[in-house]
Amino acid sequence: MRLHRLELTQYGAFTGRAIDVGPGLTVVHGPNESGKSTLSHALGDLLWGLTARSHPYAFRVTGPQLRITADLSGPAAASDGSVDDITLVVDSRAWRSLDGVAVEPWWRAGPIASREQWATSLGLDRDRLRSGGRAVLAGGGDLAPLLFRVRSGVDLDAARATLHAAADKHYKKYAGAKGVSVRLAVTVVDRARSATAAATSSGAEVARLRVEHDGQVAGFRAADRHYAELRTVAQTAEESVRAWPPAAGLVATRERLATLRAGGRVLEPPDLRAHDDARTGVNDLTDLLARRDDLLRGLDEQIAGLEVDDDAVALGPKTDELRERRGVERARAASIPDLRAELAALLEKIRALVAEATPEDPVVADPAMPEDTIVSAAAGLLIAADVTDRLGRAATHLRELRRKVDSARDEVETALGRRVERSAPGGSDTEVRGSEGGGSEGGGSEGRSAASRAPESGTTESSTTSLEADVLGHLTESREQRDRAWALVREPWLSGVLPADGLRAQLASEVEAALTNADHASDALADQAESAGRLREADAQLDERVSHLDRLQHDLAVQQSDWVGLLIAATLPPFLDPDAWEVRRTTAGELAVAVGHHVTLSGKLAAEQTAVAQFAGETREVCARLGVVGDDHWASLESSVVRVDAARTDSVKAEGLRTQRAGTIVERDQLAVELAGHEAVLARLTLDDDLADVTRRSHEVVTELERERVLLEQVRAAAPRADVDDLIRRVGRRDQADLEAEETEAKERTDAALILRDSANELRTTAAAALETAQQVGSAADLHAREVEATELLAAEVEEYLQTRIMVALLERVLAVETPEEDNALVAHASRLVGRLTDGRVTGLTVQEALGLRRLRIEAMGLAEGVPAELSEGTADQVFLALRLAGIRQLQERAVALGGGTLPVLLDDVLMASDDARTAVALEVILEEARDQQILVLTHHGAVAGAAELLGATVVALEPLPDQGVEPTPLGRPRAARSDGAEDPSRIREWARAEGIVVGDRGRIKGWILEAYLARDEPDVDL
Repeated sequence: MRLHRLELTQYGAFTGRAIDVGPGLTVVHGPNESGKSTLSHALGDLLWGLTARSHPYAFRVTGPQLRITADLSGPAAASDGSVDDITLVVDSRAWRSLDGVAVEPWWRAGPIASREQWATSLGLDRDRLRSGGRAVLAGGGDLAPLLFRVRSGVDLDAARATLHAAADKHYKKYAGAKGVSVRLAVTVVDRARSATAAATSSGAEVARLRVEHDGQVAGFRAADRHYAELRTVAQTAEESVRAWPPAAGLVATRERLATLRAGGRVLEPPDLRAHDDARTGVNDLTDLLARRDDLLRGLDEQIAGLEVDDDAVALGPKTDELRERRGVERARAASIPDLRAELAALLEKIRALVAEATPEDPVVADPAMPEDTIVSAAAGLLIAADVTDRLGRAATHLRELRRKVDSARDEVETALGRRVERSAPGGSDTEVRGSEGGGSEGGGSEGRSAASRAPESGTTESSTTSLEADVLGHLTESREQRDRAWALVREPWLSGVLPADGLRAQLASEVEAALTNADHASDALADQAESAGRLREADAQLDERVSHLDRLQHDLAVQQSDWVGLLIAATLPPFLDPDAWEVRRTTAGELAVAVGHHVTLSGKLAAEQTAVAQFAGETREVCARLGVVGDDHWASLESSVVRVDAARTDSVKAEGLRTQRAGTIVERDQLAVELAGHEAVLARLTLDDDLADVTRRSHEVVTELERERVLLEQVRAAAPRADVDDLIRRVGRRDQADLEAEETEAKERTDAALILRDSANELRTTAAAALETAQQVGSAADLHAREVEATELLAAEVEEYLQTRIMVALLERVLAVETPEEDNALVAHASRLVGRLTDGRVTGLTVQEALGLRRLRIEAMGLAEGVPAELSEGTADQVFLALRLAGIRQLQERAVALGGGTLPVLLDDVLMASDDARTAVALEVILEEARDQQILVLTHHGAVAGAAELLGATVVALEPLPDQGVEPTPLGRPRAARSDGAEDPSRIREWARAEGIVVGDRGRIKGWILEAYLARDEPDVDL
C-alpha cells in the first residue's frame, strides 16, 4: 500500500491535524508534545483497526466518535497493475470509503498479521536501536538470534531466557520436589471425592483427622528446626570456602613474619623511613655538592675573563634617550623641506588673494615685496565677524529695496501705458475698464512723469485728441530724459566709482526735468480722465502706485546712506555695492583661512628646525664624551649605540655571574647542612650488626605486615559475622577441596531439609483443610463442586508445566532453523549499507562458519579478529541499524511475493545520537532504502529535518499545542486553567501509575499520557 495523506479527523488533542506522506522517505519534525506519538498511534489504527474501548486518545471525544481519514493507493485492479487512489474513513466500526461502502484491508495479505507484529517488525526507536547495538557487542556474533531479531524486531534471547527460567521453576516444583505438589494435589482430589461420597463426616473421623493434623503440625515444626540448623551449617561452610584463600595466605604471611623477626634486629617503621630518607639524601646531596663546586669554579673563570666599559655604561640612559628619539628627529629633518615648499605656495596664494581684494592698490602685487609685508597686508584686510554679519544683513536689505523699487516703477509705467492706450482714438469704455481692472508689476520714475503730464479735459473730440498727442509728446520726452540720466549713472554705480561733481549736477538736472515733464503729462491725462468720467478709478490706482514708489525710493536713499556708513566704518571703499561686497567677502574668508594656515605652518617650521638643531647638539656632545667624532652626527650616534650596548651586555653578564655565584654558595652551604643531618641519622641507627642487612629485613617485615592487613580485610569481607581468629584457626591450614566438599554436602543436606520442610508444610495444610472439611456439614453438591475445583487446579498446574516445556522446545527449534541463502543475502545487503553508514570504517560483514556454528564477522579498521565485541558502542549501533534496514527490506519483499504489499516503516529518533555528518549519511542510506517502500522518520531535532530537506525528502513540520488556559470540551464544560503553564512530571507519573499505565521514572513522557492527564477531570476520559 502507499499512504498519501493521514488526517486526525477526530482524534485526541490534535484533532484536525493532517500530514502529507511522500512516496519514499518522510521526516516528521517537531518539538516534544507536538503530536508525533499521536500520529504514529493513528497510523497503527489505520492499518489494524480502531478499538473504541479504552482507547488512549478518547479523552476529547468518546470512543465511538474517534475517526481517522486517509488518502492511499488502492489494490491493483487493472490487468496492467495500475492502482486507483482511495479515501478511507476509519472509525470503531470498520474501514469505509467516503460514500459509506465497507472496504476490506487488502494490505494484510503479507506475513505481518497483527499490530504488535507490525510495530516490532517494521518499527525501530532509539531504545531498541541501542539494545540491538548491545546485542551485537555481547552476542559474539551468533547469527541465529541476531538475524531473527533484525527480521522480526523480537529479542529472541530474552524470550528464551524467560522460558528457561519458567521451566526451571516448574522443574523444581514438580521434578525437583519428587512430585510432592502433584501427589498432594491428587490427595486433595481423592479426599474431595471421599467427602462427596460420605456427604457428612462422623465424630470419629473428625477426631482421627484432628490427631493427624496435630501430628503434621509437630512434624512441620521439627522439619523447620532441622532446616534452620542445616542452613546455619551450610552458611558456615560457605563462609569457610569464601574465606579460605585469604585465611591460608594470612597463615603463611604470619609464619614468614615470625621467621624474619627471629633472624635479627628489625627497625621500627619510623626508623626505617628515617633510614631510607637519610640514605637517599646522602647519595643525592653528595652528587649535588660536587656539581655545585664545579659550577663555582666555572663562574670564577667567566667573571675573571670579562672587561666592562664603565664610561659607556654610565652614558647608557642618555644614549637610550637619543636612540628612542632618532626616528622622530629623522622624520622632522625630512619634513622641513616640505614645510618650506608648502609655506612658499601658501604665500603666493595670500599675495594673489590680497591683490584680488585690493584692486585699487597694485603695490601688493609686486613679487619683490617681503613676506612679512604681504602677511601684514593680508591681516589688515581681515574684517571682524560681527562687522561681516552687519554688512551681510545690510546688503541683503539694500538688494531687497532695489528689487521693490524696480518692481513699483514697472507697475507705474505699465499703468501709464495702458492709460495712454485708452486715451487713443478708437478706445472703448470696455477696454478702459479692462485695463483699469488689470494689475501690473512694472513702474518707475517715468510712470510718475507720465501721470504728471496727463492731458487736460476738453469738450470736443478734436481737442481731446490734440491733448493726448501733446501728453504723449511730453511723456516721450520725459522718458528719453530718464533713459539718458540712467545711462550716465548706471556704469559708475555698478563699478563702485562715484561720478564727478559736474556730472552729478547734470544728472540731478536731467532727473528733475524728467520728473517735471512727467508731472505735467500726468496732470493733463488726469484732467482728460476726469472730463471723460471714465478714469477715476485708474487714476486713484496710479496715484497709489506713484506714492508707493516715492516711499520706496526714499527708503532706498536712507538704506544707501546707511550702507555707505557701514563701509566707511569697516575701512572699506565707500563706493562698494552689495554685489561687489559679496565678492570681497568671499575673498576675505579665503584670506583668513590662508593667513591662519600660514601662522600655523610658520610656527611648525620653526619648532621643527629648533628640535633638529637641539638633537644634533646633544648627539655630538654624547659622542664626544665617548670619543666618537665625525661630521655626520647620525653615524656617530649609531657607533655610540653599538658601544653602549656592548658595554651594557658585558655589565649585565658580569652582574648575573656574580649573583649566580652568590646563590650557588648559599645553596652549597644549605646542601652541606642537610648532608650533615642525614649522616647523623645514619650514625644513630648504626650498631654492631650490618645496617644494610637490618634495613633489608625491615623492608620485608613491612611488606608482610601490609599483606597481613590486606588479607585480614579480605577475611572480614568474606565472613563478616564470623570470629576472625577462630575462622583462621579452622580453615587456615586446611585443604580447599575439603572445604568445598563440605560446602557441597551442607548445601545438599540443606536442600533436602528444605524439601522435607515444604512437604511437611503441604501435609500440614492438607490436614488442616481435611479437618475443616470434616468439621463442616455440607451438601453433596457443594462437596462435588469442591472435588471438581481440586481436579481443575491439578489439571491447570500440569498443563502449565507441559506448555512451558513445549514453548522451550519450539523456541529451540526456531533458533535451530537455518536459512543460509536468506541469511547470506541479508548480511550482504547490510554489508553495503554499513560501509556507507560508518564512512568506510566498517568495510564489510560476512558469515563465518566454524565448528558447526554460524557467526557474524565484521571487517573494520582496528579489529584484529573481526569480533563484534571489539567495536565501540556508536559503531555497534550503526551495524545493527544496517542489519535492521536489510531485515526490513527482506520482510517487505516476502510480503510482495505472498501477494500483499509493503507497509509503512516507522523509525522514531534513531538518529538522535548522531552528529551532523553521520546524520546526513544515514539519511542518504534511508532515502535509498525508501525507493520502493515508505519510511517515516520521527525526530525532534531540526538538524535532521534540515539535512533531509537538502536531500529532497518530504519534510513535515509539526507545531506544539498552544498553551490555552480555558478550553471548551465536547460536552460544553470548560477545562480548568493551568496555573503555571507547565505540569510537574512527577505528578503525571504518579497519576499514570495509579491508573495502571506503565511509565518510566525518567525521560520523556508520551504525548497521549500528558493529554490524558490534562483531561483527567473531563467526563469523556476513558482509560
